[in-house]
Amino acid sequence: MVEPFVVATASPNAAHEPQAGGKRGEPLSEKDEPLFEDMPESTFWSDYLNLAEKRDRALVQGWNKSMDTLLISASLFSATVMGFLNVAFKGLSEDQAVTLLRQISAGLGNAQPEGSLNLMPFKASPSAVRVNSLWFASLTISLSSVVVIILAKYWIDGYDDYQYNPTSSRDRGRIRQLRYTNLVQWRIPAIIEFTPTLLLIALGLFFIGLIDFLCIGD
Repeated sequence: MVEPFVVATASPNAAHEPQAGGKRGEPLSEKDEPLFEDMPESTFWSDYLNLAEKRDRALVQGWNKSMDTLLISASLFSATVMGFLNVAFKGLSEDQAVTLLRQISAGLGNAQPEGSLNLMPFKASPSAVRVNSLWFASLTISLSSVVVIILAKYWIDGYDDYQYNPTSSRDRGRIRQLRYTNLVQWRIPAIIEFTPTLLLIALGLFFIGLIDFLCIGD
């Protein structure tokens, strides 16, 4: 989970409170550096940005590394499931040879003698329907996780570019805080952490369908 790192809000009477380098009730001298968060450049924002940049750099690098691995795994898994679906999907339709015999039989009409070939209407087996349903669900979940990862990477790539914003440290700090607040509100960390679970669900559905598919062959 992401630990909160937020900006402390100054009290309304901050201008009357004692600051570093001065005594209570005495104004700051020329040598004292202002610590008010409403100053464009101050120790407050400098320290905040130093801590935030180190934390965000480690956070983004960890997320990108994890999502790159998940993206490759999900893509390869989706391609594998599509290969199996290409074979299993044939069980949902009638064999071409049987279809041809049906067309020939229908073309002959009443010219056939009694007791000739009587073809029953095609109906997919319950096992074939189950296998295809499981594998289609697995493929859908896997591709959905790929889309989620791509969107998350797109958002994260622009998350820490406040470091290169040519403005004051106060403005950079406020931009960073706004983006972090949106990150938490949109539950981006939770979504990223849930993505491996989606892949595990897709993998489970695939193996259940694979077992059923092998039972069909028996």
